Amino acid sequence: MIKILFILLVSYGVTQLASFGFFPNNNPTINTEKILYLARLVKEPQQFLALFNGKSGQPAVQFPTDLSSFNKVSKGIYAKEEEGKNITVIKLGEMEMESYSLVIDGNPITVNVPVGSISKEELEKQMNEMKNMKPANEK
Repeated sequence: MIKILFILLVSYGVTQLASFGFFPNNNPTINTEKILYLARLVKEPQQFLALFNGKSGQPAVQFPTDLSSFNKVSKGIYAKEEEGKNITVIKLGEMEMESYSLVIDGNPITVNVPVGSISKEELEKQMNEMKNMKPANEK
């Protein structure tokens, strides 16, 4: 009984990790930021371990609703410094996005990125590098 419960909990955790936000809002476009973040965690295991060393009593950061005190950096990006901390707000709905159609491992995919953030060639190169990465525990 305990083994079954343990297996259910582990499978739930794996499912939650796998649905880490790769497909935001149940949209078929891949969120490349999450993929790049996970790739960085694989390359730097100390960052992965830092995820579990957080203090449990910390309040969640509230998203600022009034952006009047923020400086507009560019369309959809706002920033300010408060109490020695830099705060950046990115509103994807305001940003101009461009779509890139790529073929990775023979599978066609469409990726939406902010205009001017990355070239199609660089994105394709990074995605191909990620598919060739091995897990940190594999030699």
